Amino acid sequence: MLSFRAMCVVLLVLHAGAVSASPNEERVGTFMAEEKRVTRLDVPANDKVALLAAAYAAVRSDLRFPDAAKEQDDGDLALLYRAADVASFYTSDRRYALDMLALATELQRRNLLTARQQRDTYLALVASRAYAPAKAWRERTRLTGIREADYELRTGVDERRSVELKLTEHGVEAVPFDVPPGPFVLVVTHPLCHFSQYAQDFIERNPALRNALQGHIKWVAVQQREPDMQAFRDWNDGHASIQIGQIYDISAWPIERQWETPVFYFFKDGRIVANIVGWPREGRAKELFAAMALAGFEGVESMR
Repeated sequence: MLSFRAMCVVLLVLHAGAVSASPNEERVGTFMAEEKRVTRLDVPANDKVALLAAAYAAVRSDLRFPDAAKEQDDGDLALLYRAADVASFYTSDRRYALDMLALATELQRRNLLTARQQRDTYLALVASRAYAPAKAWRERTRLTGIREADYELRTGVDERRSVELKLTEHGVEAVPFDVPPGPFVLVVTHPLCHFSQYAQDFIERNPALRNALQGHIKWVAVQQREPDMQAFRDWNDGHASIQIGQIYDISAWPIERQWETPVFYFFKDGRIVANIVGWPREGRAKELFAAMALAGFEGVESMR
C-alpha cells in the first residue's frame, strides 16, 4: 500500500499531465517569446518582420481558417487570436488580419469577443487594405466609438506597383508612383510625428533648400492601424507645400520598412544612394546636405 507521501506524488504527477500545455499553447508561447527576442534585435525592421512572419507561420502551419477557428476550445481561440494580432500589427499582412477576422468571428459567436478585439480586428483589416471585410465587420458587430475608414477609393489599385493613397477634393485616390530620374527624396513620415515636424520646419525656413527640393521630394506615411485619413486631411489643409500621402502597401515600394520617422531616402536616377533616420530637435543639416550632394542636387553649398 502506498504511503501518504507517495500518493501525493502520484496525484501531483497526474495533475501535471492533466494540465499540460496544448499544442497551440506551446506554439503561441514560442511565438510570443520570439516576438520579444526579435523586437530587441539590432537589425533592420525588414529583417524583424521576416523573422516574425516565419515565427507566425509555425503557429498557423496546419490551421486552415476560417474552419480552424471553430475547432478550438475557448482558451486556444483566444491564444491564437493574440498571436494573429501581434503578427498583423508588425507586418500589416492581409493574411494575418483575415486570421484575426476568422478567430474574432468565432469569439463573437461564442459571446467571448471583447471590445478591444472588436476594434483591433477592424483596424488590422483597414491597415492591410482588406476594405470590404473591414466594412462588413464594422456593420455586423455594430462597431462604434471609432471613425469609419475611407473604403471607397476613386481609382483601382494595381497591387504589384508602388501605390500612394492620395487625398483629393473628391476623395481618396490610389495613385501609382515611380521614382523619377535624377535627384529625388522620399520621406517616410506621419502628420503627428513631431520629429518630422522639426525637419519640415527646417526645410521651410531655408528658401534655397525648399526651392531645390520642390518637385523632387515626396512625403508619405506607411500603412498602420488608424481608422481613416483625418490626420492627413488636417495636416494637408494647413501645409500646402508639404502634402503627405499614405503608402498602400509598403512591400511594393523601393524602400526598407522602418519603425522610426522621419526617414529620408535619397535617390539618384532611381537608386538609393543615402538615407537619414530620424531628425532630432538640433537637426541633421550636415547629413542632409551631404546626402543631397550624393543624389546629384545642384547648389548644395549655397544652402548650408
